[in-house]
Amino acid sequence: AAANGTLSYQWKKDGQDLSGKTTATLGFGAVALSDAGSYTVVVTNTLNGTTATATSSAATLTVNEAPTAPVFTTSPLPQTVTEGASVTLTALATGNGTLSYQWQKGGANLPGKTDPTLAFSSVALSDAGTYTVVATNAKNGATRTAASSAAVLTVNASGSFAITVDPQPATV
Repeated sequence: AAANGTLSYQWKKDGQDLSGKTTATLGFGAVALSDAGSYTVVVTNTLNGTTATATSSAATLTVNEAPTAPVFTTSPLPQTVTEGASVTLTALATGNGTLSYQWQKGGANLPGKTDPTLAFSSVALSDAGTYTVVATNAKNGATRTAASSAAVLTVNASGSFAITVDPQPATV
């Protein structure tokens, strides 16, 4: 349909005029939670000194809250243990959605290791390495991730010892 005359537009949110929103299209940059509401546009047609107005049907804009990146409140700490000992690495994160965890060794996912703690009941020499955990925060169909700081797990062979101070030459 075409209109004769001069058209002007005024967008409204929840029945209130939106200042400066007077074009045929209402656009949003980065949508914020405060943008949620009911939108209408009033179109005014002026021809030969006569004015007519029409108001559109309401369009409801729903804005879902996005997840924030997880923030680690506890990161795993480096540990040195003897082969056969038990050891636990712990990490905890916070977020505004549903958190999940995935432990990694040397950057590779450890299948099934999705708890905030990674426990070894009898650590083996092959368990030595660098461990991190990736936390994922999910909300309203979107996800954000963050990785913990790395923790090095050092495993010494049982029955072995380490020299922590080199012998010094002495003259008697």
